[in-house]
Amino acid sequence: MAKRTGDSDEESPHKKRRKLTKDLEVKQPIQPIQTSKDLGLLLAFDQDAGPRARQKIQSFRSFVESIAYSKEGEDRAAKRELLLEYLQSQAPSDAEGTFTYLADIIKTWHFAAQSNVEGLFSAVAAVLALLLRTISSLIKFRVWGNHLCKTLLQDDQMTLFNRGLTANKTKEHLISPCLRLLTEIVSFDGGHAARSLFRQRETTFNRLETFLGMRMSAHAQDRKRASLRDNALQFLYANFRLQNPAAKVYILAQGRVVRAWFEDITEDSPSVVLETLEVLKKHIAMDAALTISTRSRFFTKWILGRLATLYGYDEADNLAGGQTSVQKSAHEFLQFLCTSPGLGVLESPHGSHRDAKSSDSHVATSSQQDRFIPDKPPKEDHMNAKLASFLQTLRPHASVLQSDLIIAVFRNTSELVSDYFSRKNSFSFDPKATATWVGYSSFLLATVQIPPSERLTPKSVNDRVPSSYARIIESIIPHPLNQKVMTRCLNQSSDLIKFLALKILTAGFEKLAKVLRICKGMQYYTDENHCAVAWDQTASKLTIEFSGRVPDMEAVIAQFRSCPRENVILRESITRLLALYYEVVPQLALEQKFDISMAFSTVLGQKKSQAESLEEDGIQLFEIEHLLLIAHRSPNMQWFHKPGT
Repeated sequence: MAKRTGDSDEESPHKKRRKLTKDLEVKQPIQPIQTSKDLGLLLAFDQDAGPRARQKIQSFRSFVESIAYSKEGEDRAAKRELLLEYLQSQAPSDAEGTFTYLADIIKTWHFAAQSNVEGLFSAVAAVLALLLRTISSLIKFRVWGNHLCKTLLQDDQMTLFNRGLTANKTKEHLISPCLRLLTEIVSFDGGHAARSLFRQRETTFNRLETFLGMRMSAHAQDRKRASLRDNALQFLYANFRLQNPAAKVYILAQGRVVRAWFEDITEDSPSVVLETLEVLKKHIAMDAALTISTRSRFFTKWILGRLATLYGYDEADNLAGGQTSVQKSAHEFLQFLCTSPGLGVLESPHGSHRDAKSSDSHVATSSQQDRFIPDKPPKEDHMNAKLASFLQTLRPHASVLQSDLIIAVFRNTSELVSDYFSRKNSFSFDPKATATWVGYSSFLLATVQIPPSERLTPKSVNDRVPSSYARIIESIIPHPLNQKVMTRCLNQSSDLIKFLALKILTAGFEKLAKVLRICKGMQYYTDENHCAVAWDQTASKLTIEFSGRVPDMEAVIAQFRSCPRENVILRESITRLLALYYEVVPQLALEQKFDISMAFSTVLGQKKSQAESLEEDGIQLFEIEHLLLIAHRSPNMQWFHKPGT
């Protein structure tokens, strides 16, 4: 009998027989949880790694979530008591020795790892993390939570953590639950198990730098879901908050972890950045248990530079309602860090701001007096070299906050002013009506307006020798403001450039006057002759150097004569500067023959005849006051000369 052949229709595929042995993934209903025995039966280990086992874990998760996230009520309280009964029933009667707490769940976790069922493995880790987080705020659960943490940190369970943390970095569903569980272990009961977790650091801190570099892709659909980096950061922050100083020193010394932490900090969400700043301030910078040298090694120039990138943080689309600005928070932290001694950035100024010090037993001869007022600040003084280098990376002309940071450092550490401008050669102050020039001139004005350092005055009997005059002159009128540039600024047609130049010069004159008064007072304060001579020489050199940097008075007089009467604000600024020439550097002013009798007569006549606004009237009164000061000091003033003759 011939063998039957198959159909010749090649277009229709052969139909395969249906597998009769295929497991039917039909979810059977889970019995409602009414008692602690129901929980025990639900979580009992039965060597089932299929969908049924995962469904049981999911049911337990839903039960715990109903306690964690639902509103307070009788139902929630009853479930809490039910969970407490279950946890109490899981501890053996002889709980003094080593035992495995919640043995059924732990066995299920091990079985999932051995069977390579990743879904069940991650589900168990996730529900354990949720359980610890839920009971962490409930005092009745404290003992049982600590039992669970102790069990999870045993060597057998460390193999499970190692399995999750060493998975391929694309398997975030395995890594993230393990990181969240470790975070809850560190955080539970105020860090009760933190030290034990650190002892297992070969596993618990394994590949942390890799996880910190794993961000959520830009096209990720669920933006609310925490990325692998977010989970790693939470684990890192929990350790900084609750670990002992030795553990924190170990973490801070991990260069690859630190680099991954700060490398692209501007890409973090606002909430993550704000939490980063909070941890840095409270648990690193202000942690007295960490030595200053440890904090100094951590807060490197690179770290400061990465934090400074937050000045350009784009938060328009990410900032939630009522949330603090990232830029402002970063500025406040950097200002706190850079102006507070003992935090690892600003070194103590005691003994560093003097080029020489006198002592009660020191006596200098007249031939040694010049060494107290060196022409240049010593180049070997690098006490705040890290901070000085960091300031060079900021852009004060482009950011008001960055300018404010530098000014705050200058106020606190005046010796850095001369260092900053001696190294800052990338920007020329040649007058240009641009936003960059206006920003830089505003920064220079703020620098000049800083009050003289308190270190110019004696705070002890040994502080009798003046600082280097070169340092002082840089804080009065920095070297970018030389005579040539300032004269060009005054000769510009733009009133804005003129006004800013006048403001800077006026602030410089007023500051020099204060410093000269200090020098004069110090001559009478000190009992040692060589110190009095040193202060006198400092005052003379400051006056000479300042006179060489400001424009000749002839240029200011020319502006006074060409300024229209209608421009009352600019005219008042010019007369104020002229008055300061006569008051502060009279030897420079007396070189010019300047008779203001005509101008004085004109302004008095206008004051009498014109009805001006209150604002203009007040400005004109200031102008008259300045003219009176000039007239009082000028030998060329012709009081009884009739105008026009």
